[in-house]
Parts: sequence; C-alpha cells; structure tokens
Amino acid sequence: MISVEELTFRYKRRGEELFSGLSFSFPSGEMTAIVGPSGAGKSTLLYIVGLMLSPTSGDVLWDGEIVSTLADAERSRLRAARVGFVFQDAALDSTRTVAANVAEGGLYAGVPRSVITRRRRDLLDRFGVMLRDNHRPGEVSGGQAQRVALARAMIKDPDIVLADEPTGNLDEAAADVVMEALAERAAGGAVVIVATHDTRLAGIASRRLELTS
Repeated sequence: MISVEELTFRYKRRGEELFSGLSFSFPSGEMTAIVGPSGAGKSTLLYIVGLMLSPTSGDVLWDGEIVSTLADAERSRLRAARVGFVFQDAALDSTRTVAANVAEGGLYAGVPRSVITRRRRDLLDRFGVMLRDNHRPGEVSGGQAQRVALARAMIKDPDIVLADEPTGNLDEAAADVVMEALAERAAGGAVVIVATHDTRLAGIASRRLELTS
C-alpha cells in the first residue's frame, strides 16, 4: 500500500501549487490511473510517490511508514530495491545496448545475473524487441524504446510499478501488450500507478485519481 496525506507541491517557494491537501491511497494488487489535463501534475505526483521529488508539505507513506522525509541515500536504496519506473521519454542510456539497459534495472536491485539473463530474454521477447537487444537506443524507434524501458522496470520483479505515459508512443497492438503486462503485475500483488492520457489504459485501471489544472 502506498498513500499520500495532505500533499502539497509547488516548484517555487511562493509559486503556484500543482495540488494542495491531496490525500489518496494506492493499494497493492490494483492499478491506479492518474488522469487530468497536461500541467495538472500527473508526472510530478509519480515522481513524489517514487521518492524522486519531495513534497512541499504532506507525507508519502509506503506500507504505513513515512518515507518522504528519509535521507537521500535511504530513498535511493528503497527505489532501487522496490520500484520499477517507466519514464515518459524512456530515459535509456544512449551509450549502452538495449540488453545492457534492461539488465541495469536488475543489477541495481541485486538480482542474480543468471536470473537477469533469463528475465531479460523473456521480457524483450514478450514486448517484441528481442531482435533489437544489441542495438543502442538511438537505433530503435520511440515505441520500441518505451517497451525497452518497461522491460527494464519489470526485470527486478518490483512490488511498485510507476509508469508515465507508458503507451504514449505505441500503436494499438503494442499498447495492448504493455497494458496486459501492467494489469498482470497488479494482479500479482504489486502497486501499479500510471499517469496517462490514454483512455483505454485508464479504462482498465481499477482506481482513478483525477487531477485538475
């Protein structure tokens, strides 16, 4: 279970608030869609929940424990161990191959190399990018890069999956594969949170949080 309590965020000390007094729970075993217009704070909320940004005020709780006030090193340790994050722009390392990018997520979490090799192969095959495993990110399409990013997030079998517009660059068939993988991860007991404009993806989520600008 992840929850936020009385959460407020602004980028500048006296700047406009993206959201104020926000309280919401994100249960394990369910997919929650964060929806709303551009600029409403969907991505920002994902970053706060994933401990990459700190709220201006309020708390983020994982399993009932406040984690938003932890030291940076402890926040990083928790992210590496528990969170699979799919960034909107994929955020792959351009100097490394697709295979190395995917493996990286597991190595940081301490997954054995033998397990990483098997999972990497299975995930890249499932997401239709196995034939690109020795290519670099600049040699694959935006849609392929997004699926590689999802494989990287999933390789450590995370109990928290945070995905920012995971179907944004995908055609309908590829989006279906991604949506199935996210739904399956939620059904397996993970907390799955997606920020999305995709009405089809939002439609399969069991919970919805709507932010307004």
